[in-house]
Amino acid sequence: ELRADKSLVAEALQHDVLALKFAAPELRRDRSLLLQAVKRNGEMLRFASEELLGDREVVLAAVSQQGSALRFAAPELRAEFGIVQAAVNQNPAAFFHACGPLRMEMGLLLTVLSRDGSLLSEMLPAVRANRDLVLAAVKNDGSALMHAHGKFRKDDEVVMEAVQQNGRALQFAAEELRCNRSLCLE
Repeated sequence: ELRADKSLVAEALQHDVLALKFAAPELRRDRSLLLQAVKRNGEMLRFASEELLGDREVVLAAVSQQGSALRFAAPELRAEFGIVQAAVNQNPAAFFHACGPLRMEMGLLLTVLSRDGSLLSEMLPAVRANRDLVLAAVKNDGSALMHAHGKFRKDDEVVMEAVQQNGRALQFAAEELRCNRSLCLE
């Protein structure tokens, strides 16, 4: 059968990585074919065998190409800093597929929020109550102030950073700061 011909599938992958979807099951367990596919489209990790979902090199190649592919990786790799960092560098929202203590790892959180501040809305309350993380978020997306802990809506520096990034963020500031002339002029 053609779907089980490794050289034919390898050639087909050169033209369309979705060919992996139609390959025989034993070829979808072939490490070299999967690696070839995920380097071109990380989402092809979805067709990997259970064993290859736990293969560090394969998963790293996939998430480096498409961060959201992290969701297909084995749980132990979704809890590995290097893998999650590669995924987050490609797509900050991949962070939400991380497992375990990495969900509160300060370095990853700073990377995520400084690259996509809007993600503050989906973070745990402890993250939204951390000043450094909120500052990183509002510097990237001033409207993230809306999702920050209430105490930061009264914080001059946080509000100033948010307003400098997006003037409309002033609407999320505490009333006493909305009336602050120097903030309004920024």
